[in-house]
Amino acid sequence: TDFFCKTQFLVSKIKDGHTWVDNSILITGLQKRISFPFSIYKIGSFYAISKSGNPEYDSLIGSTITKINNKDINTIVKSAISLMSIDGENIPAINNSLQNFPFYFSLIDTASSFRIHLINKNNVSREINLSGVMYKSFVKRTRKIVEPITQEFLSNNIAVLSVNTFNIGD
Repeated sequence: TDFFCKTQFLVSKIKDGHTWVDNSILITGLQKRISFPFSIYKIGSFYAISKSGNPEYDSLIGSTITKINNKDINTIVKSAISLMSIDGENIPAINNSLQNFPFYFSLIDTASSFRIHLINKNNVSREINLSGVMYKSFVKRTRKIVEPITQEFLSNNIAVLSVNTFNIGD
């Protein structure tokens, strides 16, 4: 973990989304660990919950998180972003990477339960204690499996070929 964090930190300074450090060993180890139960996204200067790894927490989707385990979300995300390979400073690239926020958060905080301060859709502020979820379950519930290449024949003269990956292995 230390090696990954140090090398990924250096690689992330390149600001090229096509350059990264292999995290497959960390992901394999994380599969059986409890992790933060949400994906987040940046909207303006705030961070909101976008997906939940636990159906019991789905009602919190759309709420804005201000703190996790008494740490300011901006500080947490700044630390997480320092470990991401993102092209430049663009928000869509950051939000794409924050879909896997539990992975990055696990490199910063290894807690299995979380005290989060949030502001719900009705602008009501509250603190709640949540249990984490198994990372494997989080991924299963929040990731949409997309075939790398699909084809669809719409009519006699029209077809759509979709290439959903840049991965040369696909």
